[in-house]
Amino acid sequence: MSEAEIKSCPFCGSEKVKRISPDPTSGVRKVYRIWQVVCLACEARGSSSTVKTIAVARWNSVERVKSDFKN
Repeated sequence: MSEAEIKSCPFCGSEKVKRISPDPTSGVRKVYRIWQVVCLACEARGSSSTVKTIAVARWNSVERVKSDFKN
């Protein structure tokens, strides 16, 4: 299965977006990773998820209004 494409930032329009996973978070009974998409230009962050494809899907589902972009 191929990775889902990450869309541009819905807030500033930048293509400089990245899917990240910070250091593993320790739970009481398990260790898991939290995935999130961030914009490297304006530092916007998408919803986090323990499933990376869900984090990307949530980021991609935010409505983009190009008339609001400064570029």
